[in-house]
Amino acid sequence: MKKSAIATELGIIRGRDALYLDNAIFKDGMNTLVLEGQANGNLCSKPQRGSYLAYRLTFKGVLAVKMIELDSWDCDAVSSFDEVHDSEWIRDLRGKVTDQHRHFCVQTYDEVFDVVCDGFEFETVKPDEAQPTPAN
Repeated sequence: MKKSAIATELGIIRGRDALYLDNAIFKDGMNTLVLEGQANGNLCSKPQRGSYLAYRLTFKGVLAVKMIELDSWDCDAVSSFDEVHDSEWIRDLRGKVTDQHRHFCVQTYDEVFDVVCDGFEFETVKPDEAQPTPAN
């Protein structure tokens, strides 16, 4: 298993304080996971000095998701958003797994998400474009 950093429109994102999570929304029936929050522009390889930028990270064609609290996580990361190559988890999954599926790991300030999916889209958004927090 090898990890590589994913380059986004903000470049490579590194550090525990790099991604803050406001919402995690799973759209059942669409097999889509949406993570939204704030990215610390100072911790990106294409820095946005002194600014926090709203982001939306959308995983499409999701087959599996795991979430763990950061302090309980024991894996090494290359960055805050990595792809896991030669994933044991993908090999262990059954069902609809194809050669197109990829394993990603996203480390936010408090949580870590492992996702097996077809692909992703990372975008910065205007704060008012973020999804409202679901009511309990």
